[in-house]
Amino acid sequence: MFFGESAEKGKDEVEVKDVVYEEFLDLLNIIYPGYSSISAATYPHIMKLTDRFRMKDPLRKCHLFLQKNNDINEDTKLFLSTLFNI
Repeated sequence: MFFGESAEKGKDEVEVKDVVYEEFLDLLNIIYPGYSSISAATYPHIMKLTDRFRMKDPLRKCHLFLQKNNDINEDTKLFLSTLFNI
């Protein structure tokens, strides 16, 4: 939507519908270095949004977060890995 061949490419402003403002802000904060990192509270909606907008790098960051985080149970990790094909 933002970088590929789409109707939105080249527009100065793009309306993003059906997204919770705070969740989209979390996504933007992990895209820009130094702003924020993925946490146990943010990774579920960040993964959902990266899938929706087909953003590979933030999804890779979520994948690394899941690999390193021992507080998230293995069943959840397996479910998310399968759901988001990571």
